[in-house]
Amino acid sequence: MTKARRSRLIFFSAAILLTVSVVSLGVFSKIRQEPKQQRGATALKAERVTTLPAIFSKVKVLQVAGAALLNQGTPDAAVAIDIINNSDQPVISLEITAGDDNGWSSLGIDGLEDPDKPQVAIPPHSLKTFKWYLGEVLEGYPIVITGASFANGTEDGDARSLDIMHKDRERNRARKAKKGGQQ
Repeated sequence: MTKARRSRLIFFSAAILLTVSVVSLGVFSKIRQEPKQQRGATALKAERVTTLPAIFSKVKVLQVAGAALLNQGTPDAAVAIDIINNSDQPVISLEITAGDDNGWSSLGIDGLEDPDKPQVAIPPHSLKTFKWYLGEVLEGYPIVITGASFANGTEDGDARSLDIMHKDRERNRARKAKKGGQQ
């Protein structure tokens, strides 16, 4: 074998080896990053839920008294959350969420849709049960009572939930006003 031919063969082999190394490095790097990127918010597969996520309250006067799994093994599986209002004021609106800044789902109960006829969500010093379908709850997150409005106009909870409650209420009022204007 001539010296020139041997040099070309070594150069060609080195080029193939380098290309395979770069491609392999890229593939392994991509595979390593995928779990972080796939962490996105996905809903629970309701029919597969056998245990409930953690459930707690960020609202000082609202206590989670218990929770139960309803319709287990079906697409209609839900969580029944028993909430006690330990305050002297009726709860008018309530926000229950699952998720974080990257994605969240919520169950909103708004007794102020009609400001002329406010509805009490939880009377003072009483227990009320709320049902949330698990197909609407985000996987991997606790269920949290994150905000509440009371009959005397006070509110408690995290800022994001209170903001969501205010915006939902404004949308509902605008929708109601529009319907009232069409009649």
